[in-house]
Amino acid sequence: MEYKEAFLLDEKTDKKENRIVTVYSSNDKKVEIDSLDYKILDLLAPNSRIMTLEIAQKLKSTVNTINSRIKKLVKTGVIQRYTIDVDWPKIGYQWYKADIVLKDSKKIQQIIDYVVTNPNFVHRIVSLGYVDLQLSFCLNNANQLHQIMGGLSSKFPDTIKNYKYFSVIKTHKYNVEAFWNR
Repeated sequence: MEYKEAFLLDEKTDKKENRIVTVYSSNDKKVEIDSLDYKILDLLAPNSRIMTLEIAQKLKSTVNTINSRIKKLVKTGVIQRYTIDVDWPKIGYQWYKADIVLKDSKKIQQIIDYVVTNPNFVHRIVSLGYVDLQLSFCLNNANQLHQIMGGLSSKFPDTIKNYKYFSVIKTHKYNVEAFWNR
């Protein structure tokens, strides 16, 4: 699940529902798309503001075809949102991910409900694997992450077994065509 970066807008975060941007789920049915759809996605990925006329010209298609394909991709949930890509270090922020192993996994929803009120919280994954919960934050430094994790440990004593954290140095653009042509 992905959340708004509310810290940039000084938004109040009392209601977690208002912060949700995207919900990712593996329960949805697979959507069949063809090579034209992949090419459209490949052009939209680096520049979601590209004009449909330009897409049509590059793909030797019509504007009506491109418009209907994009509408279908939105309707089926393949395209979930259009967004900007902020270079966080240029404005003094870095992404930090905390991989958390819990002693008591029954408290996972309470932890999520608590963390979602943090305006710097941007992403979470609940998983079955080597960690129980992955939390991502956009912060000024690692000390802020340690304060957040200290707050979690205080709020939920005897719940967190351990955690590891990672700092994201650079995020590369996703290239749809390169992914599918492997």
